[in-house]
Amino acid sequence: EENQEAYSKHMLELRDLFEKSLTEKVPSIHINGKGSRVCNTSNVSFDDVEGESLLMNLDLAGVAASHGAACSAGAIEPSHVLLNMGLERNRAQSAVRFAFSRLNTEDEVLKAVEIIANVVSKLRELVKLK
Repeated sequence: EENQEAYSKHMLELRDLFEKSLTEKVPSIHINGKGSRVCNTSNVSFDDVEGESLLMNLDLAGVAASHGAACSAGAIEPSHVLLNMGLERNRAQSAVRFAFSRLNTEDEVLKAVEIIANVVSKLRELVKLK
């Protein structure tokens, strides 16, 4: 408890670094959620990428993430929370949730961004080939 403020600040800095770096490296993404949010979570939608395919590829590449919102983890349908926030169905289906802990480092975040950028690029190329 005595370190909670420092841990929260660290996770907020990691989340902000992640979102800024991801936005710079990956075109056509959307950070879901406006205003005050929890410090350790980022929910991102990727245009022209199916969330489940992205998750499988990220898992194979060593990046842990989840689909949609925490309260709908494991569901096949898009998150009702994201839909209630006004997201279109396809955007909610492409949403992936990333979480950070007090143990994560900036280097880990930047490495994850690189991996995500590469995976998204490959998946979008596959969509173009169809």
